[in-house]
Amino acid sequence: MVIQLTGDRNVEAATDQFLPLAIEAGLYPADELDLQRRVTNFLGSQSMPALRWLTVDVEGQCVSLHGRVRTFHEKQLAVHGCRRVAGVARVIDAIQVQPDLTSSQ
Repeated sequence: MVIQLTGDRNVEAATDQFLPLAIEAGLYPADELDLQRRVTNFLGSQSMPALRWLTVDVEGQCVSLHGRVRTFHEKQLAVHGCRRVAGVARVIDAIQVQPDLTSSQ
């Protein structure tokens, strides 16, 4: 099962409202949702705005990161930082580096 969230606050608000119902109905495993939220919170807490816009997919203990950042350094911070989040066994890096990307996306 794949669960996705981005740094978009509107998506997070809708997710906070409806995912508990989906978990109760058995549509999403709570442990995957918890891991996805911890990874998303980690990325959102970083000082680089581009990391907040990455998409996080979770399947079991495998985390996939998708999106675009401006530098290889930002990409490395996202990947290596997510590896330190409790419960992450594997990180799949699908992040693209685009130097001409603006921080506002």
